[in-house]
Amino acid sequence: MPNRLIYLKQPNSSIKSDRNDDRLKLSYDYLILAIGSIHNDFGTLGAKDFCLSFDTIKECNAFHNNLIISLFDLIQTNKKELNIAIIGGGSTGVELAFEVKNTIVELLKHKSIAANNLCINLSIVEQGATILSNLADKIKEKTIRLLNSSGIKIYSAEKVTSINQEFIFTESGKQIKADIKLWTAGIKAPDLLTSFGLKTNEKNQLLLKNTLQILEDEHIFAIGDCANFAHKEQLLPPTAQTAHQQAKFLANSLSNWIKNNVPLKKFHFKNQGVIISTSKTNAVGEVATNTVGKIALNKKLAYLSYRFLYRRYQASLYGYPRVIILIIIDFLSRRVKPNVKLH
Repeated sequence: MPNRLIYLKQPNSSIKSDRNDDRLKLSYDYLILAIGSIHNDFGTLGAKDFCLSFDTIKECNAFHNNLIISLFDLIQTNKKELNIAIIGGGSTGVELAFEVKNTIVELLKHKSIAANNLCINLSIVEQGATILSNLADKIKEKTIRLLNSSGIKIYSAEKVTSINQEFIFTESGKQIKADIKLWTAGIKAPDLLTSFGLKTNEKNQLLLKNTLQILEDEHIFAIGDCANFAHKEQLLPPTAQTAHQQAKFLANSLSNWIKNNVPLKKFHFKNQGVIISTSKTNAVGEVATNTVGKIALNKKLAYLSYRFLYRRYQASLYGYPRVIILIIIDFLSRRVKPNVKLH
């Protein structure tokens, strides 16, 4: 087998591959690329300068701090209103809208302030004809009703063309006032992948065979958000469910290929449904079953399913003993910590 090398950049590291190179050089027989994704603003004018995204923990904390500071400013000053807009009406954008709304309610409750004494406008701006386009109509309609009853405005069929410090401008001519602008309208693989000389799509994702191998080299695989894989002629959604199934499949298939010389299997995605959290105790969604197909869930049952899936993904990373400890810690923390983190 030829000598296969990958170079890793290590900032502030003393490890060097040679005298004039600060990269770490590693040889490999098989390489699995699972480097995730970053937000995709599609080159929208002003998005990079005026929108918050969630690619890193640092960015998430920056948004949290921005939201809390803005709410305190509204409470303590004579500012007339606070406008928050989420660009992107997929599962992430909708869940985020509910979470922001719940945070606002909890903070006002903590400060003993009636919500109707303040003007806080929360909206979702979606380019498509409707939010949650990948979900069944029944679930979609239920979610829209919940958003409306929570006072969250939905702008559908509104393609964002530019953004400045005060407004979001759409193709139809709308000007949506927004003090805080959150971008959840799409993802792309890191730009790094385009520098490898491998075939990628317009979102920088690597093009794959049905065995999860890249097209150019049978010893290189890709999974998760950085991979472009079509199932029944439709691209798989960039979700934890997709990445989890691909990871489990590849661990087994690649091991059999290496150890037992068994040909690689073809990956088949099994859609197990989508569940969207709407509050600390409620959710909506649908799950797949082997007997009756997809069934709709809402309220407590959907939320319990949501929590179960979350813990199952944790267990795949940490193991069940550690997850049990985490559950106990979370339970005790909820008894002593405030509902809203204020710093």
